[in-house]
Amino acid sequence: WFKFHTSLQEQNLNYTFHIFDDNESLQFIDEHFKNTTLPDVIRSVPRPVMKADLFRLAAVSVLGGFYMDMDMLAKGSFDPIVYSGCGAVFPKEWWRDDDAFFDRHFKLPLDSEDHWQVGNYAFAAVPKHPLLIDSLEEAIKRSTELIHSKGEKVDDVTDLDVLRTTGPYMLSEVYHDGRKEGKYKDVLHISGDKSRPLKKGQEHRFSWHKFGPYAEHMLSHTWVQAEEEMKSDTEL
Repeated sequence: WFKFHTSLQEQNLNYTFHIFDDNESLQFIDEHFKNTTLPDVIRSVPRPVMKADLFRLAAVSVLGGFYMDMDMLAKGSFDPIVYSGCGAVFPKEWWRDDDAFFDRHFKLPLDSEDHWQVGNYAFAAVPKHPLLIDSLEEAIKRSTELIHSKGEKVDDVTDLDVLRTTGPYMLSEVYHDGRKEGKYKDVLHISGDKSRPLKKGQEHRFSWHKFGPYAEHMLSHTWVQAEEEMKSDTEL
């Protein structure tokens, strides 16, 4: 992970970087969310990636700034985002047809923008941004329901459960539902650039898995279950 972190630092020399380990993330949650159910929920969700999903929303909602997965490779300074005037910036992921959309969201899209997934591997926001607050609240709600329905056994929680409960499928639903209600007007859903992807095997997907022109997600997929690793990236 060293080369990825180094790329972020070298492209953003005037930024302060924070890396939280498991204990530090729990201490942060205990300090800033002590009067909520989040401390219990984040300890109870059965898969580590769900804890990471919850923490990233919580941390940026408190601190503001940028979140980056450990496998993000920076390609430029983030200054244009800082000075863009946006309240939050999230990557625009792949477009899904009606059938693929239904398989992931258990409903059909209501407008053309619904087809676009919102990524959570990299994002930026001001503190207390409504999209982060709403997404964290929804993730806590869905996590609580999942714990009650499936318990704390890791093997019983599928990758689809993760994506729908705390991951990008959940985030996409919160964003698009709110967007259609007139919320989140200061959110930039940013497309990737058209440069040739640096990730091997992704050369034909020019705009996907990118945080605009500023960084590229190198798709380590360390969180997926063994059987899912046999699938194409386009199936997740």
